[in-house]
Amino acid sequence: YDWPGNIRELMNVIERAMLLCQTGTISLSDLPNVFHNGLNSDSKSRPEGFFDTSSWIHKTLPQVQEEVMDQVERLYLEIVLHEARGRVGKAARISGIHPRGMYNKMKRLGLKKEAYKTGKG
Repeated sequence: YDWPGNIRELMNVIERAMLLCQTGTISLSDLPNVFHNGLNSDSKSRPEGFFDTSSWIHKTLPQVQEEVMDQVERLYLEIVLHEARGRVGKAARISGIHPRGMYNKMKRLGLKKEAYKTGKG
């Protein structure tokens, strides 16, 4: 999925969705239309509810922001790795980050390039 903006804009979208969501879970309907276009209805990596907000009650805002950004970063990297068919160098170029940074993020998030080599992720 091609995000049309920068990470700051993505963070703003997520924060807005957190504030406007009327249930305990952010769903696709809480996000701008840019998220609705081009998504496969059978995609396993994009569930209807992106975030389970029930665990946030006992966390600080910085803890919640870190949790949300980890989830967003994981989803984004899964999409990029899928597009690059597991080629970390290509995924890093698409993401605009250094390959070493990509490897570090993949390790932190538990992503393995082998899972994306066939185009499945």
